[in-house]
Amino acid sequence: PLYARPLPRPGTTYGEVFSLDARTGRETRLTSGARARLVAPLPEGCFLYLTDDGVRSRLVQSCPGEPTRTRWRGPPDVHVVGLATSREGRVAVSVWRAGAACRSGRRPGPCATACR
Repeated sequence: PLYARPLPRPGTTYGEVFSLDARTGRETRLTSGARARLVAPLPEGCFLYLTDDGVRSRLVQSCPGEPTRTRWRGPPDVHVVGLATSREGRVAVSVWRAGAACRSGRRPGPCATACR
């Protein structure tokens, strides 16, 4: 399985992407300085991960032996809160948009399920 978790460094903490070998329990770090929050697998050993600088979200693709590349950069005040991929490599994201009006009349919060 792939996952993102905080990794403390001197003076800071970055979110990094890891894989876990379920048979041996060995954890392998796959990124360095990524600031990753969510991760999802893609075909051929590639994966996507989310970064968010507080202004906008960005989906980054990483493949073995290739440089990382940004697949999508969200507009300002749009933040990805969910990420999923299919075996075919299709990508689905759930986003939260700052200031979005909710159908229920409640103010938007960290969960976008009631918002458009």
